[in-house]
Amino acid sequence: MDKSNRKREIAASEAGIVVDWLLKVVIILVVVGVALFELGAIVLVRATAADTAAKAGQEAGFTFRATGNVERAKEAAQEIAEKEGAVLVSFSVDTERKVTRTTVSKKSKSIFIHRIGALEKYTVATSTQEVPIPS
Repeated sequence: MDKSNRKREIAASEAGIVVDWLLKVVIILVVVGVALFELGAIVLVRATAADTAAKAGQEAGFTFRATGNVERAKEAAQEIAEKEGAVLVSFSVDTERKVTRTTVSKKSKSIFIHRIGALEKYTVATSTQEVPIPS
């Protein structure tokens, strides 16, 4: 009986070690997953802000070419920016160089970073793009 009790104690001890190890692995994976999600959200918003500014500038260029009206072109840029989840910061048309200059701002959808004051600035991406007015 003494040997069987000893075997049970060893088995229980080993099971506890395995459970502790698995728990640590799960916690580490969760922390790494959340960190990757946060970083991915920041990188993604920076890339999409540039794309959104280019799309808005291109659409505004088409509108300006068709109407010759800067305000209507700005409205077109505003509409595209809002549709893409961004805010139109500024818009201008350079008729000499035949380009539109569009600046948009976009906020990332993070879980924690936007709640940390020192890191909050990284959750907002601003991009300026110059797009030729189509001929």
